[in-house]
Amino acid sequence: MTKVFDSLNERQISSSKGNRIFTLVLGIIVALFLTFFILFTTVFYFVEVEGDSMLNTLHSGDGVVVNRYADVDRGDVVVIKKMAVKKQRVVLVDGKYDLSKLQYPCEQILKVTNEFKDFEWSVNGNILTVKNPEHVTYLEYKSTYSIIKRVIALEGDSVKLSGGKVYVKFSGQAEYKELKEDYIREQDSTFASAGMPSEWTVGKGQVFYLGDNRRYSEDSTEDGCCNINAVQGVVSQSSIKCKGFTTWLFKLMG
Repeated sequence: MTKVFDSLNERQISSSKGNRIFTLVLGIIVALFLTFFILFTTVFYFVEVEGDSMLNTLHSGDGVVVNRYADVDRGDVVVIKKMAVKKQRVVLVDGKYDLSKLQYPCEQILKVTNEFKDFEWSVNGNILTVKNPEHVTYLEYKSTYSIIKRVIALEGDSVKLSGGKVYVKFSGQAEYKELKEDYIREQDSTFASAGMPSEWTVGKGQVFYLGDNRRYSEDSTEDGCCNINAVQGVVSQSSIKCKGFTTWLFKLMG
């Protein structure tokens, strides 16, 4: 009888230990999940790269982690919120066009034209209807969207493009020095866009930014410097180095 009692007692103790271990493990998992959830709703967020302007550092479809509150420094890959007026050629079908097919998100249509005359138009939901369209049709529209670029210079710095290379005179320095850029896709490929200067001084509260794939990048070579308040966060270097895992995690989270 004593042996049976001892056996039952040992079994109860073992079961109690097992329950405590299970509760502890479950508590740790819940705590980790809550910490992860809080961090990724307050400090960090995921971004999926679209386009090839950051090749070979980032490819279209890569998922990366962005820190909303990190200080912006030279060389950082950042997310920038951009507002611009876009003009795009569209093909109407029976005088209609689906605005969701535009290259950039459309906030407001400004003009529908064939370069010679403007057309009357109306929008119902996401469908644009053009009255009596003729020939090729262009849309001019306002758009707000995000781009991923690399910060080259900060407030007080000067940037000069010459011979396809980037030269920077950092704030407080007397001379320009060539910027060593082993991350860009193609060497000697940085040129100012038509009508833009080849030398800039970064103003107060501004940054100068470029894409790593210089020939196919919408950046400061055509838009000039941007306000640092437009920077929505700094891309984590670890997420760039481990972008395969980050992309998998991003897609897993939907």
